[in-house]
Amino acid sequence: MERIAIYARKSVYVEGSLSIENQINFCTEYMRRKQPNAEFEIFQDEGFSGSNINRPQFIRLMSSVQLGKIDFVVCYKIDRIARNIVDFVSIFNQFQNNNVQLISISEGFDPSTPIGKMIMMFLASFAEMERMNTVQRVRDNNLALAKRGKWSGGGAPIGYKQGIKTLDIENGDAIREIFEMKASRKNLTEIMDYIDIKYANFISSKNVLMQLLRKAIYVKSSDLAGNYLIKNGYKIIGEADGIHGYLRYKDKETGVFYMCVASDVKGIVDTSTWLQVQKIADENNKKENSKFSENYWLTKTLRCPICGNTYMGQTKNWCKKYKLKDGTEKSYTNTYEYYMCRDMGKGKYKTCTNNKRIKKDVLETYVEDYILNLQNEKRFCSIYDSLGNKNYDSNIKILKREITKLNSQIEQLTEKITFASIKVSKVLMAQQDKLLIKQEQLSQQKEELEYKNIEIKNTKTNRDVVYQSIRSFNKGLPNNIKRELVMNIFESIVYDPQINDFASTFC
Repeated sequence: MERIAIYARKSVYVEGSLSIENQINFCTEYMRRKQPNAEFEIFQDEGFSGSNINRPQFIRLMSSVQLGKIDFVVCYKIDRIARNIVDFVSIFNQFQNNNVQLISISEGFDPSTPIGKMIMMFLASFAEMERMNTVQRVRDNNLALAKRGKWSGGGAPIGYKQGIKTLDIENGDAIREIFEMKASRKNLTEIMDYIDIKYANFISSKNVLMQLLRKAIYVKSSDLAGNYLIKNGYKIIGEADGIHGYLRYKDKETGVFYMCVASDVKGIVDTSTWLQVQKIADENNKKENSKFSENYWLTKTLRCPICGNTYMGQTKNWCKKYKLKDGTEKSYTNTYEYYMCRDMGKGKYKTCTNNKRIKKDVLETYVEDYILNLQNEKRFCSIYDSLGNKNYDSNIKILKREITKLNSQIEQLTEKITFASIKVSKVLMAQQDKLLIKQEQLSQQKEELEYKNIEIKNTKTNRDVVYQSIRSFNKGLPNNIKRELVMNIFESIVYDPQINDFASTFC
């Protein structure tokens, strides 16, 4: 008895296109006439593009193919399988290697023959060209809509819900409270705690909150808001009306960023509140970008061995008041200074497991003694030559560990998406997209370090410059000079508090 898999896919609703149900019915009827006693199994992906082969049901289909559970894969058109010629060739080869025959019922040819296989490749090429043309048309249409102030689709921003052709305000009170709290200089943790209690699961993380506070879609358009956006490099389209927000778009050909006054998306926050929030955010950015703590000179060089983040400095003032027997009030104060992984600053939202605090004076003395020990030129050259490449490898190992962890999370989500309903799968897919973006970022960082390793192996490094900075270092220097010299000496210092040791990478 032949085992037949029917595969159907549809990315988005397009008037006149064939529905998933019709694709399945046509394929089933076609194969029942040819194989009346066959067993059928249905695989269907709705809402997935053919350019993406990581489709839940398609993954299940390919697993069944590799396990030898299928004899025929039947689809309405071959572009249901893939719309990229490279992907299609790879998939088709897997079918052949597992003795599975692919049948396209609407295109009527036999891919098991040389001429049939050639026609199939031609059709796959045309499908890829059609997809590229469609992508360009969608991009052009979106930009045209944007310039007219129209919402062009996609996920609704927090606080809005997707209407038929517009965005409708869903949680305006929550958005207003968030901006008002930030305008009164509440910190992100305070805002998150308050919002979690009053509007459960409204904001998922501090990063999401920071992005929300920067979005111009929430502000009611005005000349003042427009001037701020112009100063920050945006080109404004449309007239401010004090009612609607701004939609942000980028022209991919020219690279120009637009802020278009929306004609169908109402703003939520008044201009003065929104501008106050932007002022606070700009001040924080300036502090962050130029942030060289006067007191902590290792913050830009010292890194966590687990997550790779820099360490931050923190000062805690402690005061205890007490009364003497004669009723006199006394107080005892002390100041604690220490370094800790920057991720710890996120409080309950942290993800790194390194929760150690290291006393500032202890750690800085440790690094100072290490540098002074390197002032012996023979010792420095020996260590420099032996460690020049080694510690990039340790950083690469950290990144590989993080990437492996992300891959595992992505695979788990893929498995959940496979068996989830369409509504739940969309939520899971959004989570998966965020993990894929982070995975790509970490992969790029790893690749950059691998290239640096190659450069170290293949080019002569300038030891003299590093050694000159070492020779210039002494414990009595001001913190700003120490910081500058340390940054000239080390690319990074990975400090592990568990074993009280660090691995340094020279510049």
